[in-house]
Amino acid sequence: MITNQDIKKLTTVFATKEDLSRVEMSLVSTQGEVGEIKKEVREIKKTTNQILNAVDGLVGTIQDLRVEDAATSGKFARHEKWIKEIAKKTKTKLVVE
Repeated sequence: MITNQDIKKLTTVFATKEDLSRVEMSLVSTQGEVGEIKKEVREIKKTTNQILNAVDGLVGTIQDLRVEDAATSGKFARHEKWIKEIAKKTKTKLVVE
């Protein structure tokens, strides 16, 4: 048979209704915090995607500018060559100022 002393020992080992109630309240609080964290993570992901899209657009623009710059450099070199040829044929001395 279980004595009062045995019951006292068991209450020190096993959780009481009061203990379980505190754990339940803690879990409810933790679930709320987890929900808030998930919401914040969703917002961070959204912002990150917006930033990545903006960066992708800038990278595309930079690539376009590099291609345009290469074409312009080629034109410039061609024009310089033509000017030198014209100066040679017209016996004009080119002076750098």
